[in-house]
Amino acid sequence: MVKKWSIPVWILAILLLSTACTSAGDQAADSTGDPTAKSPSADKKGKEKEKEEKSSSGYVPPEPYVPSEPYIPPEPYVPEPYIPPDPYIPPDPYIPPDPYIPPEPYVPPDFSSPDVSVFKSKGEKGAKKVVIHVPGHILFDTDQSTIRAKARPELDKLGKSLKEYKGTVRIYGYTDDRGSAAYNQKLSQERAEAVKAYLVKECGIAGDHLKTKGFGKKHPVAPNNSDSNRQKNRRVEIIVDSK
Repeated sequence: MVKKWSIPVWILAILLLSTACTSAGDQAADSTGDPTAKSPSADKKGKEKEKEEKSSSGYVPPEPYVPSEPYIPPEPYVPEPYIPPDPYIPPDPYIPPDPYIPPEPYVPPDFSSPDVSVFKSKGEKGAKKVVIHVPGHILFDTDQSTIRAKARPELDKLGKSLKEYKGTVRIYGYTDDRGSAAYNQKLSQERAEAVKAYLVKECGIAGDHLKTKGFGKKHPVAPNNSDSNRQKNRRVEIIVDSK
C-alpha cells in the first residue's frame, strides 16, 4: 500500500493567500505605476528640461554637419597655338649725308667814298675776317647818333652784300678822347645801334645776325693829338668772318 502525502489544510490556505496577494500587488503596481519607473511622457519632459538646463548654462550644441560641395576638377589645359614672329626685314641701306660745302667767302662791296676802307685780318684763332671801316663823319653829325643822308648809299651797298651771309656780323662803335669816358661809351653804343637798325629796317637783314658793342675812346687807330687823327678814331667798324 502506497503512502500518500497529505498537505495540511492550513499550509495550503497560506499558499493560496500569498499567491492572491502577489497578483493583487502586481495589478496595483500596473494601475498606479512604480514610483521609480518612468513613463514615456515623463522621459520626454525630462529630456526637454535637461536641454533647457544646458542652454541656460551656456552650452551651445554644434551646428549639424553639412558636407562640402563635391570636388569639381579644373578645365583641362589647352595651350595657345604658336604664332611665329614677323620675318626679319633689314633696314634700308645707309646713305651718307651730302658732303659739307663751306659757304662762299664774304665779298665786301665797292664803296663810293674813298674814306671807307676795307681790309682783311685774322682773329684770335686764326679765322679770317673782313673789317669795314666807316668814318664817323660819313655816318653822323658831331655828337649825334642819327644816320646822315649821305651815308645811306654806303649802308645800302653794305646791306646788299650781307643779304646772303648767314654768319654773325659784329658792329662796333668808337669815339675820340674828348669828353668823359661815360659819355663816349654811351655815344659809341648808340651809333653802333643806329647802324644795326638801318640794316634791319632798310636792308632786310635779320636782327639776330647783327651784334653791337660800343667801346668809347678805347682802341684808337691813331694818336688823339690832332683833329685829323681824332676824326680817324671816330668810326664804326663792321666785322664779317670770312671762310
